[in-house]
Amino acid sequence: MYKKSVIKPFGNLGINLVTILRPEQLVPCEKSSIKKTVTFRPGYGNIINTGAIKKIIEGQLQLIQGQFYVCGDVVADSPLMTDDEHLKLIKLVLNTVAGRRKVIASTGSNDTSVAIEMTKLALGYHYKPDGFLQTVPYGLNLTQAEMRNHFTLIFKALPHEYRNIPILLYDNIFRTGVSADPDTILHLDRAKIIRGVKLVSRQGDQLAEVLKHCSPDFMVYVCDEEEAYGKLLNGAHGIISTLANIFPLETQRMISYCKGQDIGLGGLALHRHLNPFFKFAGIISPGKTVKAALCMMHDFDYIVRSPTLPLPEEKQGELKSLLRSYNLL
Repeated sequence: MYKKSVIKPFGNLGINLVTILRPEQLVPCEKSSIKKTVTFRPGYGNIINTGAIKKIIEGQLQLIQGQFYVCGDVVADSPLMTDDEHLKLIKLVLNTVAGRRKVIASTGSNDTSVAIEMTKLALGYHYKPDGFLQTVPYGLNLTQAEMRNHFTLIFKALPHEYRNIPILLYDNIFRTGVSADPDTILHLDRAKIIRGVKLVSRQGDQLAEVLKHCSPDFMVYVCDEEEAYGKLLNGAHGIISTLANIFPLETQRMISYCKGQDIGLGGLALHRHLNPFFKFAGIISPGKTVKAALCMMHDFDYIVRSPTLPLPEEKQGELKSLLRSYNLL
């Protein structure tokens, strides 16, 4: 039987959850090295580059204590992944981490039955996920009742011995077009269907209501780095961060500062230091920025999968200048 896991330690450690992007076409050239800011190195063409991903994950495990991985989040090109690619990536991360850190697998889908199937398949691996990230279905303009039903059905489809594995609800109205209101989140919390939520920092009123009314062990994470610092000081438990793939150690330190004894002053200094990069990524999109940055940092050929396009030359130049300012190039 799977050892019981609760979500509370995720937040009490006060650390970042790093989003691992889909195995897209980042083609390694002959010259490639892991720099002091360690990142992952996904795919070769349409094939997952398992050796590179393992090497990068091992580097991050050595660099960061308490690191978590979110597999196949809805950022960047994750929507372009096939279900098979998605599950292979989750399994690869689970096997590489091998129980040394917590792994949260993103197995959500617009189709409730697909979300259930993906979640069950992930539970069939030797190393089980320590949590699941389930997104509010996007593009469907669901009612609150339909949202509650979606998450309830996913939870009830889990075998009883695995219902202790926490589910995080991902709510991002800017991606999904509709948001789970605080009453829906509270209902799912009280029913023990979800144990936490990933929110966009700009949904400030929602964040405050969730923190105020949900159970004490309910965990609240934010995901847009530019505004995350203030939300961390106001009660959010951590960040599910795409940009932490570029700044893993700095992101962890910022959160630790905010949860420490210096009333967040150290975190403020780090946030100000990283804010130019956050602002740039916020304009372009964090996922696209991370993809382009990794290519530059590790001398990969910069190739993207349609319908996305490479960053314009002007933006690539700006990004290179930013990376040089952080001694990453």
